[in-house]
Amino acid sequence: MKTEVGARAKARTRPKAVAPRNRLSAFDPRAIWLGYVALSLSMFAAPGWSGLAASAALAAAVVGFARLPLVEYRGPLFAFALFALGSAVLSGLTGSSGESGAWWHAADSLATFRSFAKTWLVLAIGIALPAAIPPLRLRRALAQTLPRKGGAGRRSQRLVLTVTLLLRFVPQLLGEWNRFARIALARGKDIGRSPAAVLRRMRSTALPFMLSLFRMGETVTLALESRGIGRRDAPAEAERLRWRTRDSLLLASIALACAGLTLQGRIF
Repeated sequence: MKTEVGARAKARTRPKAVAPRNRLSAFDPRAIWLGYVALSLSMFAAPGWSGLAASAALAAAVVGFARLPLVEYRGPLFAFALFALGSAVLSGLTGSSGESGAWWHAADSLATFRSFAKTWLVLAIGIALPAAIPPLRLRRALAQTLPRKGGAGRRSQRLVLTVTLLLRFVPQLLGEWNRFARIALARGKDIGRSPAAVLRRMRSTALPFMLSLFRMGETVTLALESRGIGRRDAPAEAERLRWRTRDSLLLASIALACAGLTLQGRIF
């Protein structure tokens, strides 16, 4: 009896296995980015409203399959959606120079909306795609693709380091800003909506954010120095990425989807 109780207690206290956030972490980053470029070009080339509908369905399938965290980027996506709607409305305004003295043309407005909608779909995939790729695998993929010897090798190493740091820390910086913004809002000192209150809330958020940024920069500098960055032209790679069958299957699936987007314009 005691053994059963002890086993149940251990089962309750045992940490549960954490499910992966996305399904793209096992693929080669080169295959992921090549597929994204091909998919983006096909979405832009898809004609008409049927092309927009097919692009939206395909984008939803990609987000669902890869489990991309779009909720974390709802702010920029919502802002771009508002900008797209405003641009679509303004593009239809013609004053009195239109046909029969019309001041607004629905065809022009809808054409602008369709173009911005495709851009929004491409942005929705691309803005969350770096979160689906581990920074270490991305650095290895870039290091294997770019030249590694001579002056070009040194320039490529600086490029690899810059891209890796950007993709690694930009989401973290956004998270830090949101955290300090919630703290400033929870204090409730400046709850007004006047411009002065908004500026005071921004100051209450920006000052601790800058201090956190300085601490983070110092930690990153020490970590890079401990790994020999800056003392060696090409740091030794403990592991190299290999192109596997699943990467070819991923590109083949994306190629079929792109072909479907291209052909649907001729069918419908």
